[in-house]
Amino acid sequence: MPEGYRVKRFASLDFMRGLAILVMICLHIIDTVLDQNALLANINNQPFIGIASVFILPFLGGLAGFFLLTSAISNMVSIQKQQEKGLSTRGLIYRQVLGGVLIVVFAMLTEAVIGYNGALGLFARDLGGTYRWDTYMQTALSRWNRFEAIHTIGWCVILNGIMHGVLSRNGGWKNISRLIRCYAVLAVIVVAFTVPVWVGVGQFIPGYPWATTLASGLRLYTPVIGVDPFGYVLLSPFLAALAAPMEPVFPYLAVSCIGSIIGIVMSQKPALIPKNFVKKILWGGLISFFAGGIGIAITFLRVMDAGGFVQAVHMWVDIPSHRNWFPDNIARDYAVHLNYSSWLWQFLALNGFATMVAMMTIYLIDWRGMGGAFANTRLIRFVRRYGFIAFTNYNNQWLYFLVWIVVSLFVTGNRRVDMLWGGTILVLLGTLLVYHLVLITWEKTGFLGSMEWMIGTIAYRLIPTRRDPGKQNSRWYEKGRLDVQSAFYNVESVDVITPDDDYRANNQDSKMIAKLSKIALFSILFMPFNLITLYLALDIKNRENPNPALKQAICISAIGTVLTAVLLVLLSVLTPKSVGFRL
Repeated sequence: MPEGYRVKRFASLDFMRGLAILVMICLHIIDTVLDQNALLANINNQPFIGIASVFILPFLGGLAGFFLLTSAISNMVSIQKQQEKGLSTRGLIYRQVLGGVLIVVFAMLTEAVIGYNGALGLFARDLGGTYRWDTYMQTALSRWNRFEAIHTIGWCVILNGIMHGVLSRNGGWKNISRLIRCYAVLAVIVVAFTVPVWVGVGQFIPGYPWATTLASGLRLYTPVIGVDPFGYVLLSPFLAALAAPMEPVFPYLAVSCIGSIIGIVMSQKPALIPKNFVKKILWGGLISFFAGGIGIAITFLRVMDAGGFVQAVHMWVDIPSHRNWFPDNIARDYAVHLNYSSWLWQFLALNGFATMVAMMTIYLIDWRGMGGAFANTRLIRFVRRYGFIAFTNYNNQWLYFLVWIVVSLFVTGNRRVDMLWGGTILVLLGTLLVYHLVLITWEKTGFLGSMEWMIGTIAYRLIPTRRDPGKQNSRWYEKGRLDVQSAFYNVESVDVITPDDDYRANNQDSKMIAKLSKIALFSILFMPFNLITLYLALDIKNRENPNPALKQAICISAIGTVLTAVLLVLLSVLTPKSVGFRL
């Protein structure tokens, strides 16, 4: 790309992609390092905020759908841009299918060999201790088919490419209302067919996915290469896509369809955007979240009544493991108390919340013409950096194992010991520092050697539409190199709608933030969001004339912020025992 060239990108999508990876890393560190058994064993003497974390952190850990939703939006924006440039239906399908296959293949490589749970990750855990060479080899040969969020994204890229290719025939990609209706119907169909597909796969391969294979003795969804039958090894990726324990295509293709709808709309000119689109998606997410939440509460109480509080907590902690909320996993003590709809409440709550967060972020940034000002602030750039090579950062989480060993030796004198909150926070901060130093150093080479570089290098040769004419005379290893300056630093933010003079004159931002601050405060559940509405209200104050709506927003947001701070202090001090309550 020529010097000074500015890539056009949606600031909200870059931010959400980085946020998803950053939050995931933090949650994985807490889940791995924090001594949760010690906390639960002394639960009545633990501050309420620690007890609340037992319920909040698993829920946040189950938001893999947020990353899938963001990826689907970005993918559809890219598709629409390519079609506007004249990409044929056949070229579109080829590009999407092959690109998705590459993601799936590298996801397998990550999970089995070079990722934080692969052979390299296990080796990093064992540094300075006892090395388990047989375990590393078995992991490399068996874990490749463990279906995780990256596998889901790859399969959704493939399936969305095929579906959109079919819908795009004869100029169909220009018919926005038809595309939206079709993707909405497809989302409903995917959810409706989820149980029949799961049960059908279980009939085809008895006991799938929880039973073990005869050859290796491992779960059916993780066959061992060279041990289990070759035909079954070849079939396993397709079975996992349909009915794996974590984020299978049924029902998560529905999330991808919702993301595709949002991406289609974001790619249009303002005049073509359906009226009240933001409101409709937000209401859909809110209804899904509350319907799922009510269903989860009823399920929790039923399990607690039948199996006790501990079983109910075990079920809740398993909320990120999607198929664990289906009654066929007899290895889980609470499974006998579940029914065929339990998974649906979990799916609706998690992905309804993810949809609300994504749509609100897009609205506050891209629908208000704030992309440029937002993207280049120091804090936002820190978050965006994690999303620039999101796949690589997911893969490289073994970095926190190294930090864990160092902190554990410093705090306890022993390597890699589970710790309470103090030690866990040290590992968290140390890991973020290491990540930051690695990223700002690595970006100077265009992230040569990263997962994105590998996929880009292969795609350059196999997918003609992915070739940059400016790199034709470059060396082979330079063809997949990421242009950090043009695609990260010198980015031109694209806005869905650019506010005009009437928008400013009518104080639309003030009215919007006043409404959001009220919703946050009086909902109680979303009261911490007043921290954000207060920040936004103060920012709007610098751009709009003083008006009653803005004064109201600042006042209400300040009240919500103070109440949130007081609540956090009380939860950090009070324990069940101190208030005469026992769990």
